[in-house]
Amino acid sequence: VCYNRYLIKQLNFLKEHKMNNKFYTLLHAAKKSAAHYQVAKQGLNELTSSEILSNAFRDLLHGKFDTYAVQPDFGNCTLKANKAARDEWRAENEGKQHIKQEDFDMLTAMQQALFAQTNMLDMKVIELPEVAYKGVTIPAATLLEHNGKYYYHTAVTDISLAAYADSCKKYGLLYRIGLQHTALQQFLGVDVNIGDIYVVAVEKNAPHSIAEFNYTLDCLVERTADALNLVAQ
Repeated sequence: VCYNRYLIKQLNFLKEHKMNNKFYTLLHAAKKSAAHYQVAKQGLNELTSSEILSNAFRDLLHGKFDTYAVQPDFGNCTLKANKAARDEWRAENEGKQHIKQEDFDMLTAMQQALFAQTNMLDMKVIELPEVAYKGVTIPAATLLEHNGKYYYHTAVTDISLAAYADSCKKYGLLYRIGLQHTALQQFLGVDVNIGDIYVVAVEKNAPHSIAEFNYTLDCLVERTADALNLVAQ
């Protein structure tokens, strides 16, 4: 009974913040049964195509693209020769994340837009290791830094303020930034002004418009505490 009350409380919390994310999916499954939870957990280990592209975009920016392989266009793979060529390529690149050529072209165009419109070429990569904080393990993360400012890049379909605010609610972006702010302070050993952490949103479609967003400390204090609480649970 106590466990179900806890689940209901967490589900209501996530509904209130309109978070349509993996936390909600797992908790919703756990509310049904332990078996439902295990099935949901296994399913969430598989990345969606959108998550793969977002991760690939950041890895491209951070110089970590060697774990990917760009898949050529093999044409109609219902044809035996085309399918054989594709399967041979996949076997040769087993163990790497496969990215379609058209998606790679989009990611590189977004990267070039950043090079042209921002000072990204002057930025350096900051690797945040996994860190324990108040009994919670915050996963490793990567940011870019320039002149004491820290940048987290994300690929979006719309850089308008309204669309960005909706994404924050939908995907819990404020929680992610709150955790990264905490991890950054633990890593550097000094206080970091939350206003010095920026989210750089790049539109996937040409001309790949760019917008930068940052936060005040007040808006993240509660979110960080909530995020730590959720991760711990």
